[in-house]
Amino acid sequence: MASAGTAQMERKSTGQAQRASSRSKSKVESLAKIFARRDAAVKRGEFDLLGRIYLVRTERGDIDFGKDGPFLAKLDPGGELALMNEWKGFPDIVTATHELCPDCQAKCLSCDGEGHRLCMGLNCGGAGRMILGYEQCPAPGCARETGKANRGCEQCEGSGKVVGQTAECPSCKGTKKQSCPLCRGTGRMSTGRKDGAPSDSNAPYCASCNGIGRKLEREPQAWNDYVLGTMEGFTVLGPIHEILLRADVCRDAKQSIELASILPDADGNLGALLVKKPETTGQPWYWLGGELGNLTRL
Repeated sequence: MASAGTAQMERKSTGQAQRASSRSKSKVESLAKIFARRDAAVKRGEFDLLGRIYLVRTERGDIDFGKDGPFLAKLDPGGELALMNEWKGFPDIVTATHELCPDCQAKCLSCDGEGHRLCMGLNCGGAGRMILGYEQCPAPGCARETGKANRGCEQCEGSGKVVGQTAECPSCKGTKKQSCPLCRGTGRMSTGRKDGAPSDSNAPYCASCNGIGRKLEREPQAWNDYVLGTMEGFTVLGPIHEILLRADVCRDAKQSIELASILPDADGNLGALLVKKPETTGQPWYWLGGELGNLTRL
């Protein structure tokens, strides 16, 4: 029943979009003419860049573009919104795991290369024993004999105290070594540079982990998860409620991320993304409807 209801809602959305298309043909110019006019304005340079889209919030979920989103512009005059890049589909969501990247590993520089280093446990310092307390120096002429420290005493180096009771260090079990926390005892570390070059070198970033040094997992974002309907041969994605922009990439902004609500336009239309053949990349895509609210720096 749930799947049937969902299908009915999708058909209803498509029908609404198609009816809106019929009304638009009778009242205003077609989408083809609207987009041709916008393309001409862009070619003439009649626009102001607002920023690169980082994230789009829709009723069907968030579309995460990361650092490679399209540029958003406002056309002049009129203030219509326009996308400046070709359709590439939605990028995969990439997250870093706790595993080392296998393609940029090198010998760990914080241990012996086998996953061990001197114990750094409390009061051990690689001695294998934990100091429980100190006592007066027993050397002739020093604290135990005279009651005060002999500044020239070699045994206590003038402190008047020497190590008293000790116990086996619980961190290293008396071995004087412990597992390296940086490489987690593997003796290997990922530098984030090509072929495991030093992290502070000028070598290119590792292509597998983008310089993070951790194995990456990718989760696809399918465009058909965001389909609202069809309109004059275009697939409509949305509707859009909010966007995050990276403003520093194209204009003077003190902070790089700005948030804006997408409000209904004068005709009550919400913002949406339109593309002719979403299964094919390298084609134009368009922003239709909605008005940009005030930008708020985050």
